[in-house]
Amino acid sequence: VAVAAGDGVEAGQQVKRADVLLDDPPLTMLLAAQSAQLNGDERAAGKFFNAMLERPETEFLGLRGLFAQAIKKDNRSEALKLARRAHDLKPKSEWVATNLFDLQTHAGQWSDAVATLDESVKKRLVRAADGRRRKAVLCYQLSLEAADRGESAESLKRLRKAHGEDPGFVPAASRLARLLAEAGKVRKACGVIEKAWSNQPHPALLEPYWTASRAEDGMGKMVAAQRLEKINPDHVESHLAVAQAAVEAQLWGEARKHLEVAAGDDPTARVCRLMAQLEEAEHGDHEGARQWLLRASLADPDPAWVCGHCGNASAEWSVLCGNCDSFASFSWRTPPHVVSLAGQEAPKALLPAIDEADTG
Repeated sequence: VAVAAGDGVEAGQQVKRADVLLDDPPLTMLLAAQSAQLNGDERAAGKFFNAMLERPETEFLGLRGLFAQAIKKDNRSEALKLARRAHDLKPKSEWVATNLFDLQTHAGQWSDAVATLDESVKKRLVRAADGRRRKAVLCYQLSLEAADRGESAESLKRLRKAHGEDPGFVPAASRLARLLAEAGKVRKACGVIEKAWSNQPHPALLEPYWTASRAEDGMGKMVAAQRLEKINPDHVESHLAVAQAAVEAQLWGEARKHLEVAAGDDPTARVCRLMAQLEEAEHGDHEGARQWLLRASLADPDPAWVCGHCGNASAEWSVLCGNCDSFASFSWRTPPHVVSLAGQEAPKALLPAIDEADTG
C-alpha cells in the first residue's frame, strides 16, 4: 500500500519488517526494489533486480526492472540484451515482443525485427494488417541495405516483397517501378504504380509512371495521367495529376476542370499554385497569378509525411520519426494548419473564386 501511495519511507520500513518476518526473499525483493526506487536509490534497486535474476520465479520481474532502468538511462544496447533474455523466458508476452521489436528497429537490425514481427503475428500479438504494413517497411529497408552492398538482385527481391505486403507503400512502389523501368520492364513498372495508385495515390508516383509509360511530352503525360484517374477517379491526387499534365500539354480547359474538382470549397496551397501557373500560361495574367500565389500562402498546407505519434511533419518519408523515433509512423496527410495572420481571413479582393478566375 505504501508503494502504491508513493510513500518511500513507509514502504522501506515495512519491507524490512516483512523480510524478517516472512523470511521469503522472492516475495519481498520486488517490493524492496520498488521502495528503493521511490527513495531515489536506483543503485540499490538495481541490486535487488539483479538478485531477482538468480531465482526462476522472479527472473522475469528482475529483467523487467533492469530493462526499465536501462531505458531511463538511454542505454539501448543494454536494454536490447535484457529484452532478448526476457523474450527467451516469455516469448508470448506482448510487452516483451513490443519492446524487442522497437529496439531492433531503432538499432537498424532489420532481419532480427522481421523474425520478431513474424513471431508476433503468428502468436496474435500483432494484428495481421499491421504486420503486413510493418513487414513492407522492413523489406524496404533490407532492400536499401542490399543495394548499398551492390547486391542488385537481392535488393529487387526485397522490393518486390515490400510491394506485395503493402501495395500502397509509396517509397517501395516508386523505387521498384524505377528499377523495373531501368531494366526495360516498363509494363511491369506501370503495373506497380497502377496498383499503388489504387491503394494510395501520391505525387511521388507520377514521375516513375511517366518514365515507364514513355511519356516524354505534355500529351504523353496527359494520356498516362488519365489512366491513373480511371483507376482512382474520386481521389484529389488523380485530378491534380491530370491537371498538372494538362497544363504542360496546354489543354487549359481540361486543366481548369480538374483543378476546380480538386479545389472544392477550400483549395489547398498546391491547388492555388497550379491555378497561378494556369493563369500565367493561359492568359499571361500576372496579377491573377500573383493573387493565387498570395492565396496559396494563406491556404491549408500541402500534404506531407506526418508522424501519427507526435505530429512531426516531413517532406520526405523516413523509417524512424526524427522527433520521437517511432517506427513506420508516417502517413501522407495534411499536417496541422498554422492559422495565418492571427486567425484573420485575407481580404476578399485578394481571394478570387475559381469560377471568377475561369471567366478571366
